[in-house]
Amino acid sequence: MTINKTKINQAAGFLKVISHPTRIEIIMMLDAKGELTVSQICTKLGVEQSLVSHHLASMRRKGVLEATRDGINIYYSIKAPVVLDIISKASVKLNAASKGNFKALRA
Repeated sequence: MTINKTKINQAAGFLKVISHPTRIEIIMMLDAKGELTVSQICTKLGVEQSLVSHHLASMRRKGVLEATRDGINIYYSIKAPVVLDIISKASVKLNAASKGNFKALRA
């Protein structure tokens, strides 16, 4: 088996950029709503715009999110739907493990 360092680094960067609770929350909000502006996300999270903008920019750079301008508003949406599968599967596996079902981690 040949190890492709470029693909490994891409995967690690993708996982790293979503490995923050606020970023996961933003992703889940965008999944539920389709698209949201920075202001809408700030209001729903109850955090400052600078923090939300930092998280959004990081996820956009890694290809997790995309942005669309409409007048003065920038709408963010999920660009890589695979992120939803990753978060869902991780949640299911960790929930099973927290209940003592460690075999579920290998499935």
